[in-house]
Amino acid sequence: MTKNTSYHYSIIIPHKNTPRLLERCLCSIPTWDEIQIIIIDDNSNSESVDFSQFT
Repeated sequence: MTKNTSYHYSIIIPHKNTPRLLERCLCSIPTWDEIQIIIIDDNSNSESVDFSQFT
């Protein structure tokens, strides 16, 4: 199901092989409908990062 939301803020987070820091960063962002979060991963090692926990 897709929401038709107008975002007021977009937060772009660069990431590579630091799942704990990424989780900490994501937890610090308010969960408002007006915020869009985009994570750009730079080819993280799949053994060190499990992205399924961030969906």
